[in-house]
Amino acid sequence: MFDFASGNPNENVVDRLEKELNETGADITTFDMIMFPIHKSGHYYIYCFYTKSNIVDVIDNRVLPDWVIFEDKYGETFKKMGDGFKVFCEKVKISDGKPRNWIPRMLFMSWRHNGNTVDCGIFVLRHLEIYHGQGH
Repeated sequence: MFDFASGNPNENVVDRLEKELNETGADITTFDMIMFPIHKSGHYYIYCFYTKSNIVDVIDNRVLPDWVIFEDKYGETFKKMGDGFKVFCEKVKISDGKPRNWIPRMLFMSWRHNGNTVDCGIFVLRHLEIYHGQGH
C-alpha cells in the first residue's frame, strides 16, 4: 500500500514502483494495464490504469450512492495515485509523450452492493486474480 500521509506522494509512488520492478525484474513497458489495490478509511478497492490510454477503471464492491460524488469518495487518492503514476510513466518511458489526464471509469458489476461491509479485501484479491480489462 502507498503512504500518502507523509512526504511527496509522487515520490512515494515512484519509489515503491521502482522497488517492486527491481525486485521482480518485470519490464513494465510491456504491460497494458497496472492494478493498484487501495486502502482508505477501512475499505479496499482497486485502480486499474491502462498504459495505452488515459482510462482508469475503479473496481469497488460498493455502490456509490446517488448523493455521493466521485470526488468525495475517491478524489484525493485518485489524484495522488494518478499524479504519482504519471510521473513514473514519464520516468520509465511508458508515456507516449502526451500529458496524461487520467479519466476514471466506475465499473458497474451486477453483484455490487453496500450490504456487505466486511469482505472488500476478499473482493480486491479476487479481482486482482481474475480481472483482464473487460471494462476497457
